[in-house]
Amino acid sequence: MKKTILLIVLLIATSSIAQTVKYGIRGGLNLTNVDFEVSSGGASLGVDTDSRTSFYVGGFAEFSLPDSEHKIQTGLGYHANGFKYNFAEEKGSFLISQINIPALFKFNAANGLYINGGAYVGIIVAAEAEVEYYDFFEDRTIKETEDVGDAFNTLDLGLSVGAEYNLENGIFFDLRYNYGLLDIATDEEGFDGETLEIKNRAFMLGLGYKF
Repeated sequence: MKKTILLIVLLIATSSIAQTVKYGIRGGLNLTNVDFEVSSGGASLGVDTDSRTSFYVGGFAEFSLPDSEHKIQTGLGYHANGFKYNFAEEKGSFLISQINIPALFKFNAANGLYINGGAYVGIIVAAEAEVEYYDFFEDRTIKETEDVGDAFNTLDLGLSVGAEYNLENGIFFDLRYNYGLLDIATDEEGFDGETLEIKNRAFMLGLGYKF
């Protein structure tokens, strides 16, 4: 984690010596899931979850490095993360809303094509669970929505890799994968005294425009 923080600081510091700055907006499809593990009695068990489809949107600043075709990019974006689950008699989904601040190095691989790599800091601002289960006593299916913000930590931190293709008119296509490194679950225990560990995973496909 210390290396990831150092990488973010280094990329932002490098941007301060850049010569040209461009600003832009980006957004698109967010396909998210989590690495979910439950620990109980010293044993660790992975929990199967399904991807949740949502969106992301944000703005950025892109800095051209001196005497180089490579760039540094940072910004601010809203990401609707989360996952779906389907246990024995209950299914549902979690929406984890967070603000991400990326710091990326963009390698100029070809004309208009960049390979990106770096890290991101995420701030979780809200979380919501939608649960659906069958009530045998009432003989009907019940759907509930619950605020579960207390179940998640505020801070997320991870690595980010991807690719970007730029057109001459300022439009670009963006492909990115975020790999969370921090456990975003709070220290609260599960239903039967288990310890939960949840880490974000997100695949993003979208487009944007540079001014």
